[in-house]
Amino acid sequence: MNYSLIKIVSLFIIFSFFSLTQGDDWKVKTFKVSKGGHLNLKISGGDIEIKTWDKDEVEVKYEGSHRETSFEQKGSNISVNSSGYSDFEIIVPYEFSLNLSTSGGDIEIVNNIIGIIRTSTAGGDISVKNIDGDLFISTGGGDIKSGDVKGKAVISTGGGDIMIGNVSGECKISTGGGNIKSSNI
Repeated sequence: MNYSLIKIVSLFIIFSFFSLTQGDDWKVKTFKVSKGGHLNLKISGGDIEIKTWDKDEVEVKYEGSHRETSFEQKGSNISVNSSGYSDFEIIVPYEFSLNLSTSGGDIEIVNNIIGIIRTSTAGGDISVKNIDGDLFISTGGGDIKSGDVKGKAVISTGGGDIMIGNVSGECKISTGGGNIKSSNI
């Protein structure tokens, strides 16, 4: 009986240590850029979170293996590709264009941004703040939420709800099975 208790306690300690160390597996890469650049991010699976700041830098924080993730910089344009499952937290200048794609995960743009925004996911939710530029969003089956768009908006989901603020340009919205709620278009 004592031996079984020791085994259970030992396993509990091992699993506790394993779960605590999982969150410490983040890697960070920083790139010097100019406002008006472009981020192209393509990942096989995982969530994407984008924030903005008033610095001429792109900071990419991600989980996963270095072998599965590649980076390329050409001037102020950054390309990131990941073939493994990995979550990404990225900070870009507030004036930056984005092309974000994940095979399965949520995409969130936390702050207002100036630029052309393209996001797609095969099965997650997409949430963006106010966009000063054109916005192109598609998801295979999640909900979409957007703030105001000062430009063109093309938004589609295979089966989720769509909620969008004011759109000052041409607007195309479609859902395969959800509700659509909008402000002034």
